[in-house]
Amino acid sequence: MSLDHYREHLDAVRLVDWASPPAVRSAVQPLFDLAVDDKDFLRALLTNTEHDPHLQAMCERYDFMDKVVAFDSDEGVRIRFHLFRPGYFDRPHNHRWPFGSVVLAGEYVHTIFGTPELAATPDNELTVLSESLLAAGTGYVMSADATHSVVAKADTVSFVVRGPAVRDRFLILDRAAGHSFHVYGNQFESEQTSAAKRMDPQVLHEVIHKIRTLTHSEGHRKL
Repeated sequence: MSLDHYREHLDAVRLVDWASPPAVRSAVQPLFDLAVDDKDFLRALLTNTEHDPHLQAMCERYDFMDKVVAFDSDEGVRIRFHLFRPGYFDRPHNHRWPFGSVVLAGEYVHTIFGTPELAATPDNELTVLSESLLAAGTGYVMSADATHSVVAKADTVSFVVRGPAVRDRFLILDRAAGHSFHVYGNQFESEQTSAAKRMDPQVLHEVIHKIRTLTHSEGHRKL
């Protein structure tokens, strides 16, 4: 089954007002439901990556996680799979774009912090608004200004729908170093920096296979 079968739901996230959290939640929830319950949908997305060099070039490998881009619209809306490897955690940060995420396999601890002025707030002074263990099937939506962090169990897979970028950079707070710093979008990176993150084709093949295995979407759906 191709992605054309799901065009109505994909169009909803392309055209939604990403500045409105309630509207975003309404648009992404059907995709969350499909990602959790419809293995044909997951297969169609991952096959889309396998057949599209543009998407393949956007897939990235980091020290403890992999990002597989499966959908990229002209409006700046993307769908990604995140595969967390052993030892993954991140520091409190905001984003360049609003997004929604749902856990497909595994689990992670999700912490939401309560300050919008990250640049003036040392990490150890951040107020924790909530901390929860998100298991498979659990999703959420966040604005670009929201501050959060994730500590993931090995082999956790999440499904991320991100909206258009609203700024060029995002902020990370580094507790160990005692300061914060900005990270810019890919369009501002050197080719050397981008190439260092870009996933090797063989590695991408292996990562997609692992995502299929972990999400039980490797075979044909049984009726």
